[in-house]
Amino acid sequence: MGVWETDYFDVAACPCGEGRIQRVVESPDNPWSRTSVRYDLACADCSKNWDVSSFDGTLTERSSLQASRAADAVRKETEAAVVEYLNSLLAAWPLPPFKTMAAEFEYLVVKGLYTGTIGKYRFARRSYSMREIAKVRPSSPLAPELVKKLGTTTKYDSLTGQAQVARQAADAKAKVVKRIHLPSQL
Repeated sequence: MGVWETDYFDVAACPCGEGRIQRVVESPDNPWSRTSVRYDLACADCSKNWDVSSFDGTLTERSSLQASRAADAVRKETEAAVVEYLNSLLAAWPLPPFKTMAAEFEYLVVKGLYTGTIGKYRFARRSYSMREIAKVRPSSPLAPELVKKLGTTTKYDSLTGQAQVARQAADAKAKVVKRIHLPSQL
């Protein structure tokens, strides 16, 4: 059974000024265990609105962080819609036949339809066809050609425009997440 010594050190005042932020140091009575350091927000009001990092004691406002996460979720959805549209077009794209897996792999890499190694590709080809492995991304060199030949540029432009607006909104929300960095401890 271990015995721990716990010390509390006031590090800073909380955001409202009524409470304190404390560094809690728990030291074991044996030489083989590690000292544990964490931060506590000793204020009832601020603990409802702020999260404190146990790593460095950084305070993060919950509401601004939640808004940032919601905007990031919208960004991911809009980017996924672009990828889904491109992959729906890829299903109708004629993939040429190849004599070797190495030739298939080279074609997919050049067209931006595969990003792994040849070893991973060969392993995947044991269970899946070339068409099932191929995935188009908005940055793929084949994307503009797919849209031009098999899709509609208005739909693609609309989807990419929505994704760009969502990305800008997510970046803006991420920049305004309120964080308070505590002074470094020596």
